[in-house]
Amino acid sequence: MFLTLLLLFIVQSAGQTQTILDFSLKTPSLSKLASLIGASPQLSSLLIPAYNFTFLAPTDDAISTWLAGNRSQSWIEATLTYHLLSGSHPTALLSTTPQFVPTALSNTSFANVTGGQRIEASRPNETIFQSGNKTSSKLVSGDYLVNGGMIHIIDSVLQIPSDILKTVTDAGLSYAIAIFNREYFWSGYNPSFFSTVTVATDMTWFVPNSAAALNDIINASPATQGQFTALASYHCIVGSVLYSTSFKNGTKLTMFSGLPAIVRILDDGTTYINSAKVIASDYLIQNGVMHIIDSNLMPGNTTGPSATTFPTIIPSPQPTKSANGTIPQAPRELSVAAYTGIGVGAGITLLLIIIGAMLCVRQKRRLANRKGQSNRQRRSRIFELSAGVDGIAQLETRERFLELPVGRNNNSRYR
Repeated sequence: MFLTLLLLFIVQSAGQTQTILDFSLKTPSLSKLASLIGASPQLSSLLIPAYNFTFLAPTDDAISTWLAGNRSQSWIEATLTYHLLSGSHPTALLSTTPQFVPTALSNTSFANVTGGQRIEASRPNETIFQSGNKTSSKLVSGDYLVNGGMIHIIDSVLQIPSDILKTVTDAGLSYAIAIFNREYFWSGYNPSFFSTVTVATDMTWFVPNSAAALNDIINASPATQGQFTALASYHCIVGSVLYSTSFKNGTKLTMFSGLPAIVRILDDGTTYINSAKVIASDYLIQNGVMHIIDSNLMPGNTTGPSATTFPTIIPSPQPTKSANGTIPQAPRELSVAAYTGIGVGAGITLLLIIIGAMLCVRQKRRLANRKGQSNRQRRSRIFELSAGVDGIAQLETRERFLELPVGRNNNSRYR
């Protein structure tokens, strides 16, 4: 992130004045984008002076395919506004964990999310930007630095998220569609509730989509309007947009009905709202986000999933009182600090024993060396003394020999 900002600063300091429009004009695959920007004063006034942004630029092929739907000028302007992301988002900083990035689209005719409608950015294997109804736009090339921000080129136009009813229909959630069409349940029988939740700012929806959920609604009929309204209002949150990355194990949610629901996340990452499993998440809608669950949320019942899918917590047995009314005290165990002290003491004792043994061995070696040296000195002295005695004896023998008288026979020839 720091390197990217540094590069942006260098580009701007060097006098780089290339805007989004300039870049589009110079890039052959973005000529249609340049034409749309140049033809709209609103887009020009938004995109040309933009600062601290990431712009997702659709290719000419992507725009041609998209314009085949006969888009109005207001829709074109809103859609390209949705492509302007807040902040710098280089591809190197994207990961498998999705990021829900705010955009410049805040016109309440198209979006009703505080801070601007979001897009989902991630890079599981390749860089992908998801928009309305889980539409995916893949990165063609990216990280082009321009004045004030950067540009990524994508292969399709982002889709502005629709309201919840159109999103459910476009996603083909057949069981949810059937539930929506049941009497009293999010239908014209309760226009006050319906109008409130569809236009409210910052909504989080939990939409059941399973045969079991539909059967529960069918079996509950006939029911009063109030009962179905209570059930429906326990499936949404007003005032908070909670994407999947917002879920934390044990989080307590306050539903629109005012009753709580509990988020539970298993070790394998599976998420439950009470006992309902989240089977699909993060459908961006006009006023927030929608998650798909496999069963209805029952008001006031925050029980988690069954023990076969969620670990059961076994409560500790309660102590029983003795005949005199007192609770027998269990043998007191040593504290962690006590165990730590014992361990440290044992370690020090063992270390001292080892050091003592080493000193004893060393002392014995010293004594052995001294004894050997003394023996060598004694042998040397004995040799010296022996040599001295032998020398004296030889001298005495020679002197006695010289003192002997000369024999007659020995000197007769000299006469």
